[in-house]
Amino acid sequence: MIKDYLKTIIITFLLIITINFSFINPCYASINPPIDDNGAILYQARNRLTDNDGNIWQLVLFKRLETDKNPDINLRLIAFPDSVNFIHPQELIVSTLDKKDLKASDKFAEKAPNNSVGQYDFTEILPLIKDEKSINLLLPLKEKSLTLKIPYPILLEWQEILNKQ
Repeated sequence: MIKDYLKTIIITFLLIITINFSFINPCYASINPPIDDNGAILYQARNRLTDNDGNIWQLVLFKRLETDKNPDINLRLIAFPDSVNFIHPQELIVSTLDKKDLKASDKFAEKAPNNSVGQYDFTEILPLIKDEKSINLLLPLKEKSLTLKIPYPILLEWQEILNKQ
């Protein structure tokens, strides 16, 4: 008798669960790209890397899409405050594996928000490095020459930003 009672409870419980889950409405997500204060769509990739001296850097590659304007792609390099000092105005050298050096112009040529921040125009550079497995960034610093090696997974992420419309 107790067995029959337990059997009935289990079957009833399973039946209730089955009925509940069969009437769940599907959920749809809407993903909207961020829009800045000027109404431009802003795509960005953020990464953290360590240079050949052990300094930690934040890299932000961002693409700004404004109506009636060509896309603007920039790479911002951020170190801990007072750990390094960028030379402004100074181009960033992008070195490929086949020893090709590309130059990215300094976007903070007139005024940088901080000495440990650099921002460079990657609009022309990014399409040229789409087939690279890694690149090196030769940082224009006052103290000494430092290099950031950008690995393939980050370059793939940057190419996704390049392809955004």
